Amino acid sequence: MNAGRDVVVQAETGSGKTLAFALPILHWLLMQGYGGRMAKARAGAGSGGSEADAGTKGKASDAGVEDMRAQGTRCLVLVPTRELAAQVHGVLERLCAPFARVIVALVAGGEKRKTEKARLRKGAAVVVATPGRCLDHLQSTESWKVDRLAWLVCDEWDRVTAEGQGEQLRRCVAEIRRQKLDEKRPSTDRDDGGGREDPDAKGGDFDSEYDLPSPWSAGLQAPFRVVLLSATLGPDMRGVAASSLAGPAWLVDGDRGAVNLLGVEVKKEDKNDAAEEADGEEGEGGAASSEAAVAGTNGGIGSMELGPI
Repeated sequence: MNAGRDVVVQAETGSGKTLAFALPILHWLLMQGYGGRMAKARAGAGSGGSEADAGTKGKASDAGVEDMRAQGTRCLVLVPTRELAAQVHGVLERLCAPFARVIVALVAGGEKRKTEKARLRKGAAVVVATPGRCLDHLQSTESWKVDRLAWLVCDEWDRVTAEGQGEQLRRCVAEIRRQKLDEKRPSTDRDDGGGREDPDAKGGDFDSEYDLPSPWSAGLQAPFRVVLLSATLGPDMRGVAASSLAGPAWLVDGDRGAVNLLGVEVKKEDKNDAAEEADGEEGEGGAASSEAAVAGTNGGIGSMELGPI
C-alpha cells in the first residue's frame, strides 16, 4: 500500500482488516512529516474541548499541528454504517494517539452538520465517514480540503455494495476527482446545518450524475491509491475492482498459487512439500526461509505482486 498501489483485500470478518490498512496509513503519514513531537492524548475527545473537536483526538500543542491541519484530509476511510465508523475511528484514534499531528475525525452523522463542518474546516489528516455523509459534505462543505487526498479506503466494501451505497461511493470518488483536478463547482456551503435530510437515512438521493474514468485514478497526480476491503469477493465485485482500480494488488484469502505477504509462492497442493523443504534448509542456516515458507501456508492470504504493502 505504501508503494502507492491500489489494493483489494478479501478476508473474513474478525481477521484484522482494520489494522491491515490502519498501520500502513500511519506509517505513510509519519513518513510525510506527521510524526512531530510525541504527545499524550488528553483524557477524552469531548472533555473540555470545543464542540468542533468532539470527533477528533485531543492533542498537546505542537508548532507543526496547524501546518499539518492546513494540508486538509490525506486519508479518507469509508464504512457502511455509523456504528462501524465509530469502531474504526476508535481503532485509528488509539493507534495515532502518540502523534500530535495526526488528527483523526469522525464524520458519520448523529450530530449537527454544523459541528461536522467546523471539524472538517479545521482540518484532519484522517477522516472516517459513511458514504452518504461523506458525499453530503463533499458537495456542501466547500471548506473541506481533499485536493491532497492520498488514501481512499472502503472497508466492508461488500456491505457498502449490498446496502445500496455503491453509487454514493462512486459519487464520492467523482467529487474527490473534481477537487484534485481543480474543477470548480457551484458553492453550496451551508453552515446552518439545517434544511436537508440525512443522506444515510434516505439512501443518498442526490440529483447529480457522474461518469468515472477507468481506472478511477486516471489523470490524477500521485500519490493516490484506492484500497477496497471485503469479507466476500464474488465475480461481479472482482470485475468492478479490476475496472475501477489501476493494476491492483490482490490480497485474497484462499487464492491458489498466489504470492503471500512475505513473497513466497506456495500453491495449496504443494504447501506440505514447501514446509518440508524449508525444514531441510533450516539446519544449514535456512531458518529465515523456513519462517517465510510456513507463514505462506498459514491462512493462505496472498498478493499478486511483491513489494511493500
